[in-house]
Order: sequence, then C-alpha cells, then structure tokens
Amino acid sequence: MISQKRLKALLDYNPDTGVFVWVSTRRGTDRKVAGYKDTDSYWCITVEGIKYGAHRLAYLYMEGYIPPVGCIDHDDRVRDNNTWANLILVDGFSAQNRNKALHTSNTSGHVGVWQTVYGTWRAAIGNGNKEYLGTFKTKEEAIDARTVAEAKYKYHPKHGGSG
Repeated sequence: MISQKRLKALLDYNPDTGVFVWVSTRRGTDRKVAGYKDTDSYWCITVEGIKYGAHRLAYLYMEGYIPPVGCIDHDDRVRDNNTWANLILVDGFSAQNRNKALHTSNTSGHVGVWQTVYGTWRAAIGNGNKEYLGTFKTKEEAIDARTVAEAKYKYHPKHGGSG
C-alpha cells in the first residue's frame, strides 16, 4: 500500500475540485489529470501498478490513512465527485446503504413505504433485519413512522431521495 509521503510525491490533490494530477510526467512539465472512471462510475487511479479509488486516495492525501473498504461515502451519491467536502466517513456498507436514492419502482415517494392491496399503507425499515413499523390509514402516517425510524437508526438525511 502506498504511503501519504509517496502519494504526495507522485500526485497533487485539489480538495475543492476533487481532481488528482500527476506531479510530473516523462514529457516534462505537463500536469495530466490522473485516473479514469471505472465501470461502476468511481474515479480510479493506478499508482505503481495498484488500482485505488480516488476517494480512498483523497483520504490518504488529506488525513494520512486509507479507511477500510466501505467506510467512505459520497454525500451527493455521485461516485466520481471526490471533492473533500463530498467525502464522508461512515461505519461501513450498512451506513452507505442508508444514503441510497429512492428506487425507481417506488410509488409512494418515500423509501420503505408502500400501499397494500387493501388500500392501507405499510412502513418498514431495514436495520440488519427488516423491521415492520406498522400499517396505517394514510400515506402520511406511514411516512411519519418511517421518518422517526430513520432518525432512530441514524440514516443519512438524503436517504430515499429526500435530499
């Protein structure tokens, strides 16, 4: 694994743009943007034969360490936006899952809330295991129950497309 000192010798990182550039190239003073977008839409940089996510290198560059896999999230959900203000440290993949957008098949407008075949509304939250929050007469009541549960389990404020 690359050290912070070695990284800074090879690359410059602009925390305001999230862009890494090579410190120098073989052709002289050209300062080329480092990396490429992979098939999962993450910006990646290969350094000394090892592929790194640019978000992980940003943490190394700014903080001196690379957090464990799954512990850096992109606040705006844009995987190649590696501005320092957009990168947030989370407690793993379960926390990342709390910052997901509303699924395209959702018809209630709020994640974890759906209408039953009987016309009532149900709410649930997945905190490791799915927890049903109840059946409600109105969609608003179901959304309220889900919102309370999101706060209890410390879901990201933008979870479910609300941000």
